[in-house]
Amino acid sequence: MPGVPRATYMPFPFQIIQSTGKILFVYEFASTQRLVNMGKPIEPPDNSWMGQSNGKFEGDTLVIDAI
Repeated sequence: MPGVPRATYMPFPFQIIQSTGKILFVYEFASTQRLVNMGKPIEPPDNSWMGQSNGKFEGDTLVIDAI
C-alpha cells in the first residue's frame, strides 16, 4: 500500500463516501481504505498502515490529522 497521502494522487480512481460522523476514502489500488473520524478526536488503538485519521471542518475546508 502506498500510505497517506500518496494513495490519493496515484493514477487510480478512488471514491469518497460521507456520513454524519465519518468520511471513508476507498482506493482501487491495493483495495485499501481510509476512515476519517469526524467526531471527538480519538487515539489509534494500534499501528496501522493508513494511520488513525481525525477530521474537522475549518470553514469550507476539510482538515484531516493523521497519526
